Amino acid sequence: MTSLIVYLKLFGAALQLNAAAFSIVEVIPTGLALALVTVLLAGIATAAGQSVVLFINRVKPARALLSIALSSFFYVLGYFIWSASIWLLARLMFKTDDDFGQVLATVGLGYAPHIFAFLAFIPFMGMGLGFILSLWSFFAIVIGIEVGLELSFWQALIGSSLGFVLVQILERSIGYPLAGFADWLRARTAGVQKIRTTLAPQDLIKDVSRTALISLVKNGKS
Repeated sequence: MTSLIVYLKLFGAALQLNAAAFSIVEVIPTGLALALVTVLLAGIATAAGQSVVLFINRVKPARALLSIALSSFFYVLGYFIWSASIWLLARLMFKTDDDFGQVLATVGLGYAPHIFAFLAFIPFMGMGLGFILSLWSFFAIVIGIEVGLELSFWQALIGSSLGFVLVQILERSIGYPLAGFADWLRARTAGVQKIRTTLAPQDLIKDVSRTALISLVKNGKS
């Protein structure tokens, strides 16, 4: 119960971009674990927000859960890669000597806003909400890096930004085959040939209507 209370306080402080939360998370014994929980919950929330796409693809519930778990795994993997990029760049550019675990803890807590990513399924609001959460989380991470690595705000901003750019470059170069494999694996897990990733409101209305009509026909026959 004590750990839960500590986590909720740190989570709330991180959402408020309170620098003290990031100072605390890197020194308490359970800090890294709490940060990893935050990233995992953010990954699940993000995958859940996109789960309506699985509904459009008519994926069975068991396979949908498996697909959400797989998406969450790749989400956490992305967190580790971004954290490693920030840690490496900070050492090279600003001569920091902090432990990698400290960077993992501060960056992980910065993912707190993404726990609301499950709301991304709302028509017309999903993309805008996703952008706001990403920006919110990015500045939380910048503050965390500033406090955790004892850098200036601008150094933390540069390090976090370059770390993000490095991740994007890796994804679009050596990571491209891995991204293709991940998409294939998600589709295989979901039991479809290819998952449709674009979703307009009319798509959802059409599929809900079709599902309701099929249900009415089945009930009429029974």
